[in-house]
Amino acid sequence: MATIAAVGHGATFGYTGHTAVAQMTRISFPSTTVDDVEVSSMDSTSAAREYLPGMIDYGTIDMDLVFEGSEWTTLHTALLSRTATTWTLTVPDGTATSIMAVSGYLNSLGGEAPLGEALTASATIKCTGVASFTA
Repeated sequence: MATIAAVGHGATFGYTGHTAVAQMTRISFPSTTVDDVEVSSMDSTSAAREYLPGMIDYGTIDMDLVFEGSEWTTLHTALLSRTATTWTLTVPDGTATSIMAVSGYLNSLGGEAPLGEALTASATIKCTGVASFTA
């Protein structure tokens, strides 16, 4: 079977009221984790710690972009609103298009102006609730 792979070119990321963030150069998928809840007790039958799976945390989505003033203003307004909204990531996956949607709020916005290089911006979305994924 041949390998099915795709490059990130063509990926889009936007939120309710703003279809796509402009000039993205990198975006991360959220790193989903499950908390470990220790349930060891004096009555445990062995000297080994015991755990149950706890709450799920969808983590953050990090993105880098080429700085563009109007996009910065839009993202800064979203940051100041302190409001969770639906964010949608669409990526080519080699055979079709995959879509991830998650509620989240912008919790970090920064940038850099290095000498002799492109102006860049970076942003982080904190995911809240359950993410959905469609392939």
